[in-house]
Amino acid sequence: PARAGDVPTIDVGEWFRTNDVRELHRLGAALRRASQEVGFYQLVGHEVPPLELNAILQQAKLFHSLPKRTKHDLAMDMPEHHVGGVGYLGYGNWKLPSRSNPNQNAAYVVKTDHRIAFDDNHWPQEVVLPGFRSAVERYAALAKGLAERLLPIYAV
Repeated sequence: PARAGDVPTIDVGEWFRTNDVRELHRLGAALRRASQEVGFYQLVGHEVPPLELNAILQQAKLFHSLPKRTKHDLAMDMPEHHVGGVGYLGYGNWKLPSRSNPNQNAAYVVKTDHRIAFDDNHWPQEVVLPGFRSAVERYAALAKGLAERLLPIYAV
């Protein structure tokens, strides 16, 4: 079982407020240790509004509570869909990534980049899950902005 302190906490709040180069280097060293010694970390001080975090978590709960048939209709890698790797991936699937044991979670995967737009993804109909797409798009924009702000920490 995990104990208090097992998961490193990276607090970027001060650096976001001050842009102090010493804080940047301290964070870079802490991130490197966490990544090499544990493999993941908890990020705090990120300025993502709690209201948005709660909204996306609520939408995830609503999505995963949909009937299996509805989720299956959004399944990843359906032949008629031109973008691979997006959509619903059920529990026990072997796709992400290929390994000796199946995934121990269900997931709904969305992609965007310079070639793939939000419109290219599989989405539940608005009448089936009102507000889902808009919540995902808002959260994705926040996550992208945060990732861009974190780049200097990864670079040191």
